[in-house]
Amino acid sequence: MLPVTPLSTHLAKTLPNRFGIATIAYKNVSVKRVGKIVTTIV
Repeated sequence: MLPVTPLSTHLAKTLPNRFGIATIAYKNVSVKRVGKIVTTIV
């Protein structure tokens, strides 16, 4: 069992990281879609 403070700081670090990973993945998907559109136009 972890003490309260390291656990809370760990959660505080991991929860935004999960949201950040989700937004990064979403941006990568949108960038790939834009890249496909650009390649089809070119």
